[in-house]
Amino acid sequence: RCRSRSHGAARLPRGVSAPRLAAHALVAALRSVRTVRVAIVAGMPAARPSTSTDRRSSDPSRLSRRVATPVMLPIAVDAMGGDHAPGPILEGCLRAVELLPLRVRFVAEQAPLQAAMAEMGLQEELDEAVARGLIQLVASGPSVGMDEEATVVRKKRDASINMAMDLVKAGQATAVYSAGNSGAVMAS
Repeated sequence: RCRSRSHGAARLPRGVSAPRLAAHALVAALRSVRTVRVAIVAGMPAARPSTSTDRRSSDPSRLSRRVATPVMLPIAVDAMGGDHAPGPILEGCLRAVELLPLRVRFVAEQAPLQAAMAEMGLQEELDEAVARGLIQLVASGPSVGMDEEATVVRKKRDASINMAMDLVKAGQATAVYSAGNSGAVMAS
């Protein structure tokens, strides 16, 4: 359940589990990254395929030079963000790396991650994604809770959101995804 100070408790639609909803939300959020011209994000002019109405050239040999190959964008994911983390976040990341041209730096506390993998039966799927280089696990320390003040993130330097932000600062990821404490995300 989600709680809001002004509206009381909100309920999920019938037949929709919270983990399934979180996984779909993650895929949708990460899919929006794909709508951005990938080449522009990478700092290069965007390439586009030639069409029969393209006035510049109808020579098929030039087509291969103008079609951009998919860039595997590394995204840092705060796996401990959210009410049901890290299980649904992991499930969503595993689905996202299969559907989208991206790699995930999955930042999580190890004990809750191991428990979630065992509970949801995701160990084999995760091992395969790690072996293929689609997901990289990054260990973090205690996370910022949803009920904690945003400024506590400054005291918890090894929290998952801080470590995810540090990956972007170091150039090891191009963006951060977090479903956690919004104030902590802004403060980190």
